[in-house]
Amino acid sequence: MKKIYALSATFLFVLLFSAVTYSQTLTFCEGVDEKGNAIKPSSTFYVSPEGSYFYFLVNLPEPVGCKNINYDLYLVSSLGDETFLRTIEQDSMEPTWTWFWKKVTFYWDGKYKIYAVDCNGRKLASANVTVKYYEQ
Repeated sequence: MKKIYALSATFLFVLLFSAVTYSQTLTFCEGVDEKGNAIKPSSTFYVSPEGSYFYFLVNLPEPVGCKNINYDLYLVSSLGDETFLRTIEQDSMEPTWTWFWKKVTFYWDGKYKIYAVDCNGRKLASANVTVKYYEQ
């Protein structure tokens, strides 16, 4: 009986440690290296009215299992309310990928909440980003 408790406790510890150590992330950055690391990550980016881009980088603890995902973009008000703006698709993916990125151009300033959603409608990760106009 003690062995069952010991195994159960060990399993629970490993499960909790894995969840904490290998979380799903959505990172905004100026680029992505060949190993899937963010180059100059930030939660604030500056754009011109003509549009400027940055990258959405998703890192997962296990393969995505899909050939495409969506990024749902919401504008966040000063009160924290989210208003859906649009969906950006990312296709031509491999189901075995554990990290992937998308170059996205922004034209408007504001605070945004981005959700990465897999082909089954499951939210993979989310994050907030602030976009500001260059001061001229």
